[in-house]
Amino acid sequence: MRKCAVFLLCCGVSMLGACSGGQSLKEAGLVASANTAKEVTYNPVPLAKAKEALPFSFQAPSFLPYTSSGDTKAVIRKGGASGKEQIVLNVKYNRSDGQDSRYVELTVANFEYSMQLVQQKLFDEAFTLSDGTQVYYKGIKEGGDEFATLTWKRGSMDYQLLYRNVRDQDNSAVKQALLQVANSMKA
Repeated sequence: MRKCAVFLLCCGVSMLGACSGGQSLKEAGLVASANTAKEVTYNPVPLAKAKEALPFSFQAPSFLPYTSSGDTKAVIRKGGASGKEQIVLNVKYNRSDGQDSRYVELTVANFEYSMQLVQQKLFDEAFTLSDGTQVYYKGIKEGGDEFATLTWKRGSMDYQLLYRNVRDQDNSAVKQALLQVANSMKA
């Protein structure tokens, strides 16, 4: 009887490992560009390939405040000191004109990554998106950062949009552009 219990326990642990293994990053086709004891960063890949590799689905913008180059690349970073595989996805939406340095960058994480901005009350305003999601905006300040940010949580996913190189832009226009991008997010 004791051997049977040990066998069942081992099978149960083995099955749990298999189930959680199904929730891991699918690394086939990804090439590590940096590998430390705590984190692996992979070379940029097309957004479609990143979606296939990730163990979770996420939303991405269907609207940008400019014409995108269409050459959208994603960088995936993987860590996990807490026992859970922590994954961060960064997507830079390049402009097609190449004349303007402003661009939107999306960051998605399967853990609390960007929400420290909210927890530390470092945001300027809170808004509600059309789907009811609460978002937090940190605008550009004179002599401050080169970007504005919009941060929110949707389910277990942590989202952040950065509008980079906007220091000399109108803060109200930048805020409206980020809100439009966030309201356009689709799976």
